[in-house]
Amino acid sequence: MFDEVPLYPFTLVFPHKKRTFFLVKEEDWNRWVKILRDAIGYADFFEFYEELDVVGNGKFGLVKLAKYKKTNCHVAVKILRKSEMTNKDLEL
Repeated sequence: MFDEVPLYPFTLVFPHKKRTFFLVKEEDWNRWVKILRDAIGYADFFEFYEELDVVGNGKFGLVKLAKYKKTNCHVAVKILRKSEMTNKDLEL
């Protein structure tokens, strides 16, 4: 039988379809993900904010209090449930 090779997937979501790509090397996966994140302006929330208390819960998600790390200013952050969004909503 064939030896199992670990695969490193990433998925691109388009308005009417999804495409999943598989890479054999983890370093190639890291390079692709970095390039894609840079291209779309992705930033990790936790690099900039400290998550605090829950403020409320609405139709589309949860609202939390957070602190912007650079200025220590408090902000409200809405956390949306992607599973309840359409592909068009996700694209936006």
